[in-house]
Amino acid sequence: MENIIKIPAILNKYSSSGNRSIKVTFETQEGLTPEQISIITNNEGGYGHLLFIREDSIDNDVLEVINNLPKLHLDKNEKSPSEILKARMFVYFKEKIKDGQPFDLWYRNRLDEYGRLYLEKLT
Repeated sequence: MENIIKIPAILNKYSSSGNRSIKVTFETQEGLTPEQISIITNNEGGYGHLLFIREDSIDNDVLEVINNLPKLHLDKNEKSPSEILKARMFVYFKEKIKDGQPFDLWYRNRLDEYGRLYLEKLT
C-alpha cells in the first residue's frame, strides 16, 4: 500500500474545462510528513482513483466501495490518451510554431479552440 496516501484535506475549489474534465484542488491545514510528500511526488502525473470522504461519512458502505474499486486498464508505463495527444502536439509545436510563445500557453489555447469547435457543432 505504499502508493496510497491518506491526509486530512479540504476540497478547496474546482473548475471545469472545455473538454468536460474537472480540475479539483485540495488543501491541507497540517504539515505533511516526508513519507506523504514522497508519495505525492512519486505519483505526480499518475493515473488512478481519487477518493474524498468527509470525516462524518466513513462507514461500512464507504469501506466496501474502497475495497471494490475497479481496476484501471492503464499499464504503469503506458500514457493516457491525453498525455499521448499532448506529446504529439508538442512535436508539432517544436516543428511548426515559431512565434516565440511558450508551449504551455499555445497548448492551452489549442485545447480551448478545439473545445469551442465541438461546442459549436452542438448548436
